[in-house]
Amino acid sequence: MLSQQLLLEGKVLEIEVKAPITNLQTIKNRIKEIGGKILFKGQQIDIYFQHPCKNFEETDEALRIRKIGEEAYLTYKGSRIKSNLKARLEIETPIPDFNSMKKILLKLGFKPVMEIRKNRETWLIDNMRINLDEVEKLGKFIEIEVISKEIEEGEKKILGLLKKLGIKKNEIIKKTYFEMIKETKNFNTMKGNKLIVKT
Repeated sequence: MLSQQLLLEGKVLEIEVKAPITNLQTIKNRIKEIGGKILFKGQQIDIYFQHPCKNFEETDEALRIRKIGEEAYLTYKGSRIKSNLKARLEIETPIPDFNSMKKILLKLGFKPVMEIRKNRETWLIDNMRINLDEVEKLGKFIEIEVISKEIEEGEKKILGLLKKLGIKKNEIIKKTYFEMIKETKNFNTMKGNKLIVKT
């Protein structure tokens, strides 16, 4: 299996889950009560790209650049591995300049297909990241993620935390924000360096 191959290569997986929430403050208070520490608060801008020679939707891969304040990151996400939640290989690296990386990808033939903006608070509990998100044109969500070499171990930690936060298992969403926004047919696309805003 793919997961066994990744473990043999010493690679780790990102295991995560999302759920819609109606009251961010209630969830935030619960996070504080169980010892959560805030790591970040601010806006994130993600631009997702399509490969020039293969269809990422068919291969279930993703490539994005992310801007967080003055920081920026290039991220590759591999195809999802069969699991109870959502698990996939993720490789991320800091980049010195968001706009320069965007230009490089465009020159290489990558096509920007969606821009996603969100206001995010990131908290840390027991090596798990909890993101409280207000996603433009989508809504409010909690996202919990853990980096692990063992899928079952990671899933157990996430499900345990969801229970502590009062979030039921049937509220879990496995889809990405990219997938959910695309289903609404109400998203910002890009043409070269120009953002095409759909209202």
